[in-house]
Amino acid sequence: MIPTINIENKVVIRLASPSDLLDIYKVIDTYDGAMEHDKNRLKISIREILYYQGVFVGVYNDEIIGGVAGYAVPALFKDEISYCALFFYIVPKYRHLVRGFIKELELILVGTKCAKIVYAFPTEKNDPRGGRMRKFIQLMGYTELETHFEKRFT
Repeated sequence: MIPTINIENKVVIRLASPSDLLDIYKVIDTYDGAMEHDKNRLKISIREILYYQGVFVGVYNDEIIGGVAGYAVPALFKDEISYCALFFYIVPKYRHLVRGFIKELELILVGTKCAKIVYAFPTEKNDPRGGRMRKFIQLMGYTELETHFEKRFT
């Protein structure tokens, strides 16, 4: 069983349930990420991940203020499982709680079979938001894992 964790006695992190979907969708509607996103596609993806028990939400004053969605993925060359976070978002007025949210999520995942957490953030060096996120996550003790390259065909 995955525990529920309190952040500074103010925010609760818990595994999301299907009854949370409408509130999660409201949070997604506030998202204005560094890259252009199709919010409807994002909502569908979050719903699918929720049914694999991969969505955690932060709740403050009975309101969902953000969360993380990902999968537990086995490593190809090691006997370990990683929680791979595909989407992480906190409503802007609650961003001061991000550090605590990440730390508490780590505590939840320690109690599972996951050996580590992997975040995929857009951290383009030309994008000030990406650069700040890169620096923040490194200050939290994370190391850069790899660099991705892409080539668009259209």
